Order: sequence, then C-alpha cells, then structure tokens
Amino acid sequence: MKFCPECGNNIEGMKFCSNCGFKVDGGGTAAAGNKHERLNKEETITTFSTHLFGMEDKKQNIGGKVDLSLPRVNYTLTNQRILLERKNLTTKREEIELGDINKIDVKQGLKEKVLKIGHIVLNLNDGREVIFKQLQNPYEIKDQIRAATQNYQTRSKIDYRVDL
Repeated sequence: MKFCPECGNNIEGMKFCSNCGFKVDGGGTAAAGNKHERLNKEETITTFSTHLFGMEDKKQNIGGKVDLSLPRVNYTLTNQRILLERKNLTTKREEIELGDINKIDVKQGLKEKVLKIGHIVLNLNDGREVIFKQLQNPYEIKDQIRAATQNYQTRSKIDYRVDL
C-alpha cells in the first residue's frame, strides 16, 4: 500500500492524492522523492555570534590551563530552528523553533548604530521575549530570520490571525 507523503492518505494507483491533491507518479509513489524527508531535513542557513566591540576573540590564559574568553553566544539559523550556544567557562545550548516566533525587532542605540551592531528581540507565541545581544549587522540577520520563519510557517501550513 502507498501513502501520500503530504497527508498520509492512501494513494495506491492514483496520480493525485484524493485528500490533498499532491501529485504522485503513475505507480503511486510521490513525485520528486518523499516530501516529508525533504521538509524534515535540517539545513543550516547561516551562523552568527555576539560582537563585543571588536574583542570577540581575545583570550587570556592563566598558567596555560584556564581559558578566560569573553562571554560569547554563537547562533545557528537552520530551516527549522535557531540554535543558541552560550560559551563562557561552561557551554549551554538552547533552541528556538521557527514556528514559535511571532515578531522580530531590532534595537540600537546611537553608539551601536555607529559601530553597526545591535540587539534582535524575538517575541514568541508563549509570551516570552528572547534577546540576541550585540550582533553585527542586525538588520541583515533579522531579514534572514524573518525569511526562514516565513518559509517554515508556509511549509508547515501555520497561519496566524489577529483579532481586531
């Protein structure tokens, strides 16, 4: 028995899924490969990290054993989520699903505008606010996150309505 990769409906011997209209070839298999496998494959879009006024890679070693790097957060934007890795003396990893992002803002002070750095503020569906601090070229990063979020929500068929 063959099933539609889009909705899971039985598509044995059909050219199109009777439930969602997904095109399948004559043998009842999905055209152009399994769509779920393509959608579920996580791909990295970009990586970025905190920018502490040009000092992001400065380190001091005490006795050659202790690494006192400046606190740093590395971000990886994929087609499904944003991965945060906070590095100090310890490493902490977090993730934010793109489907949970409701609003994206950029905040910059005068000094930050001159240095071309800023903060990105993500408002999540559960009411939380996540701030990515001290990023270089924050408007470019915001546009990349926004495009990835819209693509994810389109692929996942997520639709938001605002009650006025």
